[in-house]
Amino acid sequence: MCDARTVNKKDLVSIDVVYPHFVDEAYEVMYDPAHRWFYKKGMKNDDIIIFKVGDTEETEATVCVHSAFVDPSVPSDTPSRFSIEVKAIVFG
Repeated sequence: MCDARTVNKKDLVSIDVVYPHFVDEAYEVMYDPAHRWFYKKGMKNDDIIIFKVGDTEETEATVCVHSAFVDPSVPSDTPSRFSIEVKAIVFG
């Protein structure tokens, strides 16, 4: 994940993600050497990371820039990760 304080709005490019039955929207992230990336090394099957991917409140981070990568230090027989995406609306 990337520290939201290091991501400028100009770094985000809106794209369409086309599925067989609908079109969604996401962001591509343009490279900037100021970005500060983090990851959790040594995650186990029961470890969970929860993060917010959108927010209309402009005073907080509006997106959580994240990505996947191949970690060459992980043994090749390690099970693949699971990802569950949940869309929720919070009023307050």
